[in-house]
Amino acid sequence: MIVRFRNNDANPEGPVSEWGFEGVLAALERGDIEDWSRLAAAVRQDPRGDVAETLEQALCVAADEAPGAVALVGKVLRDARYPDQVERAPRVCPACGVEVPFA
Repeated sequence: MIVRFRNNDANPEGPVSEWGFEGVLAALERGDIEDWSRLAAAVRQDPRGDVAETLEQALCVAADEAPGAVALVGKVLRDARYPDQVERAPRVCPACGVEVPFA
């Protein structure tokens, strides 16, 4: 099931690159594996691109509301950015002080 966006005019079935911050946040907080898979595919395609940067911000905001999704998608972001590193320490988000699983 595709997540519905509440505060966003983007089409949830459209490209992830058009979702914006609110769409990515909605996918993390209220989405399911299909939505997270689409985020993961976009991040793997361009680990330092706009979607990855937006996702990084949304992970900080969603940390309390969707810890499972944050851990899963955060790991995808981290692995996409640093594929050759086996051990990675989590870092603390400067905005919210929550330990997040990405670098």
